[in-house]
Amino acid sequence: MSGLFVVFMVLAMVATLAVLVVGIIGMASGGDFNRRYANKLMRARVVLQAAALLLFAIVLFFVGKGCRVAKHDLRVAATGTVDETNATIGLVRLHADEAIDKVLSRIQNDLFDLGADLCTPEGGARGSGALRVTQPQVDWLEGEIDRFNESLAPLNSFVLPGGSAAAAHLHLARTVARRAERLVTELATIEMVSGIVIAYLNRLSDLLFVLARACNDDGAGDVLWVPGANR
Repeated sequence: MSGLFVVFMVLAMVATLAVLVVGIIGMASGGDFNRRYANKLMRARVVLQAAALLLFAIVLFFVGKGCRVAKHDLRVAATGTVDETNATIGLVRLHADEAIDKVLSRIQNDLFDLGADLCTPEGGARGSGALRVTQPQVDWLEGEIDRFNESLAPLNSFVLPGGSAAAAHLHLARTVARRAERLVTELATIEMVSGIVIAYLNRLSDLLFVLARACNDDGAGDVLWVPGANR
């Protein structure tokens, strides 16, 4: 939420409270006090009511139109990194076989859903009816992880990014997806973010790792880390 939006909201609430206080003073005092200060109290109430209405109108404008944010705003950065993940997957598809290309095509479409979800904060004025990532989309990722994992060779060491061109690009996409996940989880500490968005990015990076191994002859062509090999 924009800091300016918060300021206007607080000022509107203060102005409204002041109207109530002035009214209570007028009702409670009575007698000589009202005769001496009635006009001043009335003018004060009119001014405060006008201020409150103006401030609430500004608040409604912000809610209806959305607050402008900086290009480095965390939500913008998270959404941009999701887009970067999608672009990297596009590079992978230049080298992928038909089966993996089909999986990646669906992921690219889902990532646009996810970007739309991130762009519209939950609970906002325009949040109702917004496009949201759903649990079945996460479940599909998990199913694909299990399907491709079945044929992979067991791992005896960590895998270095590389091997075939498709695998190398998948490892790059995996790291970008992890960065997107880190930004979204950071955003979730200060603003509303769907837990399904976080789950999707988490499972996506796992699937991209599995697909990278699948592109390396189901793990037979993996480049493995040899601890201390160059000491």
